[in-house]
Amino acid sequence: MRALASWRRAWRRARRDAPAKVAAVGVALGLWWVATNDPGTTVQRSLLVPLAVDGVAADEVAVGVPARVEVVVTGPSDRMDRLDAGDVDASLDVTGVDGPFAADVEARVPAALRVVRVVPAEVIGRLEAVRRATFDVAALLPSTPDGADVAWRVATLAPARAVVEARDPVLADVDAVVAVLRDADAADRAVAGDARVPLVALDVDGRPVAGARISPTDARVRLAADDLRQATQREVRLVPLPEGVRLVALATPDATVVGPAAALAALPDLPAAVPDATATWPAGTYDVVLVPDAPSGVAVATPLRATIRIGADPAPEGP
Repeated sequence: MRALASWRRAWRRARRDAPAKVAAVGVALGLWWVATNDPGTTVQRSLLVPLAVDGVAADEVAVGVPARVEVVVTGPSDRMDRLDAGDVDASLDVTGVDGPFAADVEARVPAALRVVRVVPAEVIGRLEAVRRATFDVAALLPSTPDGADVAWRVATLAPARAVVEARDPVLADVDAVVAVLRDADAADRAVAGDARVPLVALDVDGRPVAGARISPTDARVRLAADDLRQATQREVRLVPLPEGVRLVALATPDATVVGPAAALAALPDLPAAVPDATATWPAGTYDVVLVPDAPSGVAVATPLRATIRIGADPAPEGP
């Protein structure tokens, strides 16, 4: 009963001045809503904006200019919530400048917004002349793998010449323009049909030159595959026969061998031996296929045949 009495007293205190308490809570909620949704509330945002350079002639390029600048903008919250980098313009005007310059960055924002600051606010750079030079186009082919049957050869390369455009110091570094086939797969595709291959400007050490623009940007390349393997004839040389084995006749005194030119040049004749199994054969006369001893990479296209005699010759018949 005592607990019930305590609860009733608390309830009576809570109901005392209830309308005023409810009104106070309502006012507080209303003020919070107004504060968070009032379009007049000022907020601040920072955006990275592309920097445009005005006043650069077609044969010039601005050096030392950042690609983007930071623009800090302030304004009403409802406008700032819808603001993105595309709504802000940042530019640098170098009209009439020749050589080095120090110019302020100007930023423009939509109405009702204000630019607080731009970082960097000033850009120090220089205008350099853009030059052009024409180079012959060459094809840079991958190395032929060891043991390959074919070598690649350029059959078609178009265009034969390309124009390189760059600042003076960059253009001076360009030594060649090449169509680069980077691996054997790319070369095989160019053998199967025309391939579009990117053009690259290289310096005298064969390294790509950054900042050089090439026109056109790629070339049409078709390769031919030249056979690296040759076929020729070599005399068959029978190695010493096992004891008890005698050659009766060599049916193929010459054999056709196929392989790389260098390997064939080092092969004056083709050694051949009778099969090892002949050591277990009984006496008699046999037609056998010889076993060639060809160097690595050389194939023997002709079966080598011989007639051999194992054991003593048969005794002559009497009169």
